[in-house]
Amino acid sequence: MKRLAVVNFAQTVDHLNSEAMRSFLVTTQAVNRQAEGAEGHIASAIPCDTREDLSFFDRDWGKWGKFVVPHYYEGGCDVNDVYEASALSLWTDIKSLHSYVYTHMHLRAIRRKKNWFASMPHPNYAMWWTEDWPTWEEATRRLVYQEEHDLSPYSFTFRHLFDQNGRKIKLTEAAV
Repeated sequence: MKRLAVVNFAQTVDHLNSEAMRSFLVTTQAVNRQAEGAEGHIASAIPCDTREDLSFFDRDWGKWGKFVVPHYYEGGCDVNDVYEASALSLWTDIKSLHSYVYTHMHLRAIRRKKNWFASMPHPNYAMWWTEDWPTWEEATRRLVYQEEHDLSPYSFTFRHLFDQNGRKIKLTEAAV
């Protein structure tokens, strides 16, 4: 059975350890707790180690693979020079993911995105159906594909959805 993978990528307005990003980091903790309890949520990429002296680029992500970002990332890889925010997760279906994204803490975070994220002319999220465990490398490929090609079953968004068989659908048609 296929599951829905989703990756988010944003260029931050300041490095993650800055005072300007403190409210984002606090909000992210609440948003992650919301995801863990959300219907249809299978798993979210969390590093196996939590050492504060390591950036996401240096941490062990276990089955999620090495942490990588798209070529259009503008920032560094050291803990005090990271200007990005990413999330990778796995869901049972589109409706569950949509419900999580557009309610409660996550919706409040979306409304504050201009405080935390720079405007980008590049894709900032991608979804795809998979039978495998998604990796950061694959997620990055899906974002780059979306930039270089059109939306398709390989990389899609809520505005241009595809079902597990690759058929274009509307949100109202998404199977629960």
